[in-house]
Amino acid sequence: MNAVMLLAAAAAGGLLAVQVAANSRLGLQLGRPVGATLVSFLVGSAGIVLYMLITREPWPPTRTLSQAPWWALCGGLLGAAYVMATVVVTPRLGPGLTLGAVVAGQMIVALALEQAGALEVVRHPITPVRVLGVALIVAGVVLLRKT
Repeated sequence: MNAVMLLAAAAAGGLLAVQVAANSRLGLQLGRPVGATLVSFLVGSAGIVLYMLITREPWPPTRTLSQAPWWALCGGLLGAAYVMATVVVTPRLGPGLTLGAVVAGQMIVALALEQAGALEVVRHPITPVRVLGVALIVAGVVLLRKT
């Protein structure tokens, strides 16, 4: 395993905890989860555009983009659904339990995707050790809920 990649993934997870808290507060401030989700994506989009302009990153080529499978273009919609769900759920559960449940859901679906090789991901068979890993994550969520 590449330690740098694992560290980068862990850092991204840490950023998600901050994002959940910020979006949750924005949702409470606005009183509307959809509005908070929209603002979150507009600010994020503006940040990406600014980054691309500063670094002179080329815009995605339309021809290549048009050749992508339809489902590959749905990531933004899925991201919006995720943000809106966390805006609604986090004030009730807190960021720790919310993200614990998110990670458990991610791992369950990831195992299924990898087993099937769905959405063109690398195939990894479900093994007892991998199931145990997910079970421990679910157990962690149960423990977080009990506190």
